Amino acid sequence: MQIKLVSLEDGITASGFRRMAAYVHGLNEDTESCYVSTSQWRSLRGAITGSTGDKAELGPAEAEQIAAHLASADMVGFSSMTGYSELTHDIIARVRALNPNAYLIWGGIHPIIHPEDAILADVDAICTGEGEFAFEEFLQLFQDGRDFTHVKSFWFKIDGRVIRNVFRPLMSEEEMEDLPFPEYWDGELIYRPEKGFVPVTKDDYLTNDGLGYTTLWSIGCPFHCTFCGNTKFIANDPLYKKIRHPSARYIVDEIKDLRSRLPHVSQVSFHDDSFMAIPYRELETFAELWKKELDIPFAVYGVIPNYVKQDKFEILTWAGMNRVRMGIQSGSEAILDFYKRPTPPARILEAGRIITSFAPKYHIPAAFDIIMDNPIETKQDVVDTLELLYSMPRPFTLFIYSLKVIPNTELEKA
Repeated sequence: MQIKLVSLEDGITASGFRRMAAYVHGLNEDTESCYVSTSQWRSLRGAITGSTGDKAELGPAEAEQIAAHLASADMVGFSSMTGYSELTHDIIARVRALNPNAYLIWGGIHPIIHPEDAILADVDAICTGEGEFAFEEFLQLFQDGRDFTHVKSFWFKIDGRVIRNVFRPLMSEEEMEDLPFPEYWDGELIYRPEKGFVPVTKDDYLTNDGLGYTTLWSIGCPFHCTFCGNTKFIANDPLYKKIRHPSARYIVDEIKDLRSRLPHVSQVSFHDDSFMAIPYRELETFAELWKKELDIPFAVYGVIPNYVKQDKFEILTWAGMNRVRMGIQSGSEAILDFYKRPTPPARILEAGRIITSFAPKYHIPAAFDIIMDNPIETKQDVVDTLELLYSMPRPFTLFIYSLKVIPNTELEKA
């Protein structure tokens, strides 16, 4: 059977989608990966204006062209975050109209966080948890013509009736060790307006991520901050709070494999939710392998102040870490409590001092995340945040985010 997988997001990084695509290709040879880069590429302008990941904008003619390509498959798997959910709803409806017999599945972040919205699309199923093993079980039953409606981490729609299955246990570290590396440059297609889907080229990778490569080593987060999607993952399975990852050998081999196909890659960015929560001994093994076999710079963008330790920064900096990004969010105790973030300002300041002690000799200036426009913030809360930032040692840069409050009416729809 022919399976087409499609990622809808800004750019073509799609780290999670690429891992899933590689796994599905191992199950079904006739599988095609398609990328719909909704705003073409992530950009500095998008980050500054806050438009990255906000809302996809494609015209009806483009949506129809995308759907026409996907509709030729026996099965289509969609992957998107919530910012692209309206577009995904639209394309799903168009694929269904063109091929009523195609089996349509929606996975990715949006169906996990908002399953009640995703199941309203004209799909046959949605994936509500980690998809690799769940999809493998489903696909085997589907191809054998047997009942698959009991498969965990899936919701199925049969004659208008929704079957909501429970969650499959999270994969273990041993199981993660056996997963294929993310797929890159193996017959991938990218959508270009008017031209349709064409092969991804090296220029596409260079435009998307420059000389860098974005990946994750670990999954999970010990915190459940109210503004973060991890709260939903933890609600689905409390074990998501535990950091899980394959071996240091695995992640180093992943980068080596990638560079064998894309030799221009000379920097790696880790977007783990809590990279620094990995125990020192495991980071030490990682650092030794990285230094010996790769010896290229890497950045860590998932840093929680509570886990910033001098010894971890020393060993990782020795290995090649040259930039970090840490979430501060607020300098107000009251707001941090509101976010359920157990990181007092004094601990944030201590972490900032450790981080900036490595710049500028070893590191590019650190980046810190701040959340603004919280409707419950008082003037004093804002002053507390400004005072904390004023106290932080230089140099550093800021990523400032606006807290979007969803009206109750929208929540009820979702």
